[in-house]
Amino acid sequence: MLQITNLADMVSAVLDAGGKGGIIIVDTLNRATPGADENSSVDMGNTIAAAKELQSATSGMVMLVHHKGKRDSAGARGHSSLYGALDAAIAVNNKGGQRSWSTAPLKGGKTKDGEAITKNFELKKVSLGVDEELLSINSAVVMPCDYEVRQVKSLTANQKFAMAAFSSAAKVNGTLDSAGNLAGLHVETWRVEFYKNSTADNTNAKKTAFGRARKELVELGQVSVLNDIYRLKNVELFDESDFADAVLAKEELA
Repeated sequence: MLQITNLADMVSAVLDAGGKGGIIIVDTLNRATPGADENSSVDMGNTIAAAKELQSATSGMVMLVHHKGKRDSAGARGHSSLYGALDAAIAVNNKGGQRSWSTAPLKGGKTKDGEAITKNFELKKVSLGVDEELLSINSAVVMPCDYEVRQVKSLTANQKFAMAAFSSAAKVNGTLDSAGNLAGLHVETWRVEFYKNSTADNTNAKKTAFGRARKELVELGQVSVLNDIYRLKNVELFDESDFADAVLAKEELA
């Protein structure tokens, strides 16, 4: 976007494709401006000018996908001139498993006209079938949720270790249900993987750490358990579709 010739070609491509008056999504801003310093007022100013030129030349709207900074209230990462130049900003947040989008300034959003709003949403996994190698093709759709999603505390190091062990064990020994989702993992299979990579001093220490992690992860809603079979309830830490691909590949080789 920082090269005049590239910008002109982009405008021509949009207009030739009948995109006049449409929405142009730049995903991501960082990748569309290689070599630019996002903390530089000069580079960010040139980026803003390019976006406005693209908007004007196509009579449309330009949407920039960008990363937030360390503080929500600071808005988009990089020089403050970007946030100041925006007509509106929609901040997408994920705090402890609670996903939301917001135009509220304190949450990183912005709106020049109208009242700032915040809405919760969930991601629902959907199956799109299988590819030519019979591996499942999955995606996600955004589903609004009007209820307040239960806040989940950040996982401890031991809990994260247990979830990583669950992931590794499930890809090798997990099974799929009729919808292509992970059906479950037996506690002993999970235990073996946990013990194998644990750096605890002895077996008793590993047993204590594993037992504590299992109990806490159930309480936090990360996993559920029935008859020693554990199932995922929150897949925020890793993509569940990895399990389906790994298990289907294993079944093809069997």
